[in-house]
Amino acid sequence: MLDLQLNSFRKIEPELIRRLKLAGIHSIDNLAIRSPVDIAKLLDIDIDESVSICNRAAIELEERGIISRSSLMEYTDLSGPNKLYIKTGSQELDELFGGKGIETKAITQFYGRSATGKTQLCHTLCVTVQQLQANYKSIYIDTEGTFRTERIAEIAKARGLDPGMALQNVRCIQPVNSARFESILQQDLSMQLNQENDIKLIVIDSIINLYRAEYSGRGMLSQRQSRLSKIMHLLQNISRVYDVAVVITNQIHTSVDGNSYCLANADRPMGGNVMTHTSTFIVRLNGNSSYLMAEMKGSPCYPEGVKCFGINEKGIHDISHIHTD
Repeated sequence: MLDLQLNSFRKIEPELIRRLKLAGIHSIDNLAIRSPVDIAKLLDIDIDESVSICNRAAIELEERGIISRSSLMEYTDLSGPNKLYIKTGSQELDELFGGKGIETKAITQFYGRSATGKTQLCHTLCVTVQQLQANYKSIYIDTEGTFRTERIAEIAKARGLDPGMALQNVRCIQPVNSARFESILQQDLSMQLNQENDIKLIVIDSIINLYRAEYSGRGMLSQRQSRLSKIMHLLQNISRVYDVAVVITNQIHTSVDGNSYCLANADRPMGGNVMTHTSTFIVRLNGNSSYLMAEMKGSPCYPEGVKCFGINEKGIHDISHIHTD
């Protein structure tokens, strides 16, 4: 709790601590992932004072080793800081990620047209993360109404896990609007992560759906991008501070009227530079239900490449195994 971790916060008045708790911020971790602007509004304080508080929270995390401030020369392991890697279910697809899978402390974005395997991949990851360790949990934020408990159970059973236990380790949240979605990320999610250290995967399927519906038209574009930037920055901090893998799905630009702008941006992910600059890995999905392709479009460490995979009762799998599974 926050009042047990105040060794670097001695100058904060007890009243500010009380108001932080009322706002749902109960730990230094919760505080550090929020922006100074947010904290200034929550506490009704000057922005400079808020900057000072947020800075001290970040320093506290560095001193506790949660956020690394080491120089490159201090790394003896070439793989870098400790991370977990969640298998996708397909060795071919894992090859896009150096053969390791989806990593924690990062945001991985999968985008593509409808029926290209985005949701099936999300369901599969909720099961394969439990193959790393039986008590590892996932939080699945479903904005499209496509989450299916029976699919989780089917994939778990096909992969040798107990379906009932697998379902207990997946919490699905279905926000009805973008306002609720943002409050889930800013309050509910950080509080739960602070209470449970076995949550290793956060899925958002999809990141753009609510904003696309509520902030439609060019007149709302600036507001939509501003809100997307804020939540993506928050997700970056959550992934690093809490050592979780954040997997988001995204839709693509479409054209129904021949608009030249839309045609020029066809098959590009929604959200523009906000999404591109804040996603650690960006993968484009294409194909159909029997033959799907994944293309690495953005990565700080892996080369561009294309891999094929399929979908069956095990979720995502290698097409070469389609006749033997």
